[in-house]
Amino acid sequence: MQFRCLVDNAAQGFSKILNSKKLTPVATTPTNINRRRFFALSGAGLALGLPGCGTVATQQTSPFRHGVSSGDPLADRVVIWTRISTDVERDAVDVAWQVSTSGRVVREGATTTTAASDWTLKVDVDGLTPATDYTYTFTALGHESVIGQTRTLPTDGTAPVRLAVTSCSNWIAGHFNAYASIAAIDVDAVIHLGDYLYEYGNERAAGERRHDPDHEIVTLDDYRKRHAQYKTDPALMRLHARHPMIAVWDDHESANNSWRDGAQNHQTEEGDWAVRKAAAIQAYFEWMPIRGFPTEPEARIFRRFRFGDVVDLHMLDTRLYGRDQQATRGDAQTINDPARTILGSEQRTWLTAGLADHGGRWQVIGNQLMMGQLTYPDRVVLNPDQWDGYPMSRRAIFDAASVNDIDKLVVITGDIHSSWAVELSRDPYADVPERIGVECITPSVTSPSARERSVALERERRLIDELPHVAFVDQTHHGYLLLEIEENQTVAEWWFNPSVDAPSDAQYLAARYVTRGDKRLERLPS
Repeated sequence: MQFRCLVDNAAQGFSKILNSKKLTPVATTPTNINRRRFFALSGAGLALGLPGCGTVATQQTSPFRHGVSSGDPLADRVVIWTRISTDVERDAVDVAWQVSTSGRVVREGATTTTAASDWTLKVDVDGLTPATDYTYTFTALGHESVIGQTRTLPTDGTAPVRLAVTSCSNWIAGHFNAYASIAAIDVDAVIHLGDYLYEYGNERAAGERRHDPDHEIVTLDDYRKRHAQYKTDPALMRLHARHPMIAVWDDHESANNSWRDGAQNHQTEEGDWAVRKAAAIQAYFEWMPIRGFPTEPEARIFRRFRFGDVVDLHMLDTRLYGRDQQATRGDAQTINDPARTILGSEQRTWLTAGLADHGGRWQVIGNQLMMGQLTYPDRVVLNPDQWDGYPMSRRAIFDAASVNDIDKLVVITGDIHSSWAVELSRDPYADVPERIGVECITPSVTSPSARERSVALERERRLIDELPHVAFVDQTHHGYLLLEIEENQTVAEWWFNPSVDAPSDAQYLAARYVTRGDKRLERLPS
């Protein structure tokens, strides 16, 4: 694609967005119009169907009906993804791809996709330059995809790192407005902490959105269809076309409250768990812009990303890799069994070794489950599915942080459909708690928590009063978490969407907290 064409389309996209009531962010949107922001906005226009050079497919005729996405960025490479959809029976489809920067093609090639991968394809594009913005496109069957935007990671330097953090997007619970909001801001990457999709059928559906297939997904074909449905959401398509994503699964990508050898939402009549788990993993690797392909059910998604001299991001799998079965509430003997694990020995060793190599950088742990204690002073564990149910595994992380003198530890968490700011310590009820770091929990995109705001307000007041380590909690609103990480401080902002009942990118800033390497949280004006 010629640079002139890209610039012309970018200008059209920018103009269209500024003049679109639906896509105009509210005044409190956390962004500035800079070079990266310009191309992000212009990409939004292209994704909405602005004309390109050559044959750009419409939504009706395009073989690229599920958009494009990128993920797992490193300093010299990034994964780009798409899927070919066609009603004509074929054995294979040849797909060309290009990656460009500043209007110049820097990498290009061709590959083939078949039914074996559900017609999805991923290219791990290498030979790229650190800390650089790129655009990418695919061409197949005489059509060109929309233009995607991505960015490589820096190798050094102390430029601030901006991360949007999200989780828990249930199609039948509402519209993915948090994704629309994230698509309209400037970030280095989107961190998805799991529950990207839900396995449920439509028995829980309340609005006009219905799952496909109608029933709970169990087979490989089921999981593929559900991924395909989610990838048609307009807000999610815009997000994927704007920013690289670093994702891990939680439980609903397979089944509710899953663990290594089973799940609460897997019954005997649904077949062998190992077969279902393998199907869920295969579909995830096919449909997500994650590096690699599964070769066995024990596919590993724990991995590390370094953002210059500022951040080490450690992404964990607390679900399918090493987790022992959850204990029941009140079973203190099982909960405190030192042999039980949520990570598995290899992942624990990998994580503690990575923390030991911190070099003064912020250590950010991307994790599915609340790590701070959700107990009352009597130590009764309220939810043994969380780290409270695996205290020996949590102790190993806290020990690693203490032994290696880590002052800059931030845990980011999803799963519980609510927003929290928590100061982490070994015993938050001690007179002088031994502080370890802080935890920031992102709200859900759509998945509900407390339905009634009046009831939730009373519960939130009680939690803050009775849990001394909890600085902030909101149990009803949907949105996302935005982290601005600088060399000497991390600012966390909770952005909420007014509603998920209809498509919108409206948002407002609900809370801001800062931690400055002192393992404490300080509220900032919002």
